[in-house]
Amino acid sequence: MTRTRRLGAGFGVVLLLGATVHTGPAAAVPAALTCGSIVTTNITLTANIGPCGNGGLVIRANNIILDLGGFAVRGQPNQTGDGVGIRIRNRTGVTVKNGRVTDFSAGVVLENGGGHVIKDLLVKDNIGRGSNDFGDGIALSSSSGNSIQNNDVIHNGPFDGIGLFGPSSDNLIVNNVVGENNIAFSPDDGIRIEGPGAKNNTVRSNSVTGSSLDGIAIFSDQATGNLNTGNLIVDNTVSANGYGLLGARPGDGIRTFLRANDNEIRGNRVHDNAGSGILIGSGSLDNEILDNMATGNARRAASASPRFDLHDLNPNCDNNLWQGNTYETAFPTCVTG
Repeated sequence: MTRTRRLGAGFGVVLLLGATVHTGPAAAVPAALTCGSIVTTNITLTANIGPCGNGGLVIRANNIILDLGGFAVRGQPNQTGDGVGIRIRNRTGVTVKNGRVTDFSAGVVLENGGGHVIKDLLVKDNIGRGSNDFGDGIALSSSSGNSIQNNDVIHNGPFDGIGLFGPSSDNLIVNNVVGENNIAFSPDDGIRIEGPGAKNNTVRSNSVTGSSLDGIAIFSDQATGNLNTGNLIVDNTVSANGYGLLGARPGDGIRTFLRANDNEIRGNRVHDNAGSGILIGSGSLDNEILDNMATGNARRAASASPRFDLHDLNPNCDNNLWQGNTYETAFPTCVTG
């Protein structure tokens, strides 16, 4: 089984309103930022921006810092179709930090380019309408070498708190609190590595709780064979995910899907999720699942198939290596202590 969501037209349209902040001599006294402003120089906010109906800020320069100064970039509460809070497209080396991004269709979106730092933000209540209207807290699309660190990513969706799409590789997702991404009983993941071709990313020391489906999911791409490989899922706490989809399968703590190969899942604490704690999907091969503590999972009794703390759907586990894990229930026998 695989679940695939593609970022569609919403990633190709930018509506720009308001002021443009330029580099050069005029940047000494930058124009006040408003909804839709284009940012091309270092700047620190001195007030909130919004509510915005068609997007917040668009960054169009390399190697600059947008410091929110503790203020907020806000969409319209209880609305959908409000665009992106902060959008960085075809740029490198941008830092966005220290503030709030709320009530858009997506909070922060990185498209192409890379080497960005997104840190110390509260990204909350960013809710899209469907596949062409985002539905993410922080989304990376074909963007590599980024650091997503020390953010609180709360109640976004309906797709994910933090999502990696297309060939987004060598990213660091570290020390984030990713919680309550459980919009409207939709398949909302906490951290979603979808790709295709999302390789060598590190997801480390995050707290992932309350997702309506899976806490951390590594997808596959059956159509192109462009696999999501070499990802490291390490030292995360993943708990109480998977209770949001009534009548569907219970979500798992950490899950790989078909042909998500050669990934390492190590040293995570995975407990009290509705489905399996760590599940390696059918056709997902050559993964290493090492030194995790998975206890008290399989909490939802009404399930189409058995659930376990550790669960490998491959016959004889193929080349998946399970070693040094702590668990209460496991299937099959290749899951060793």
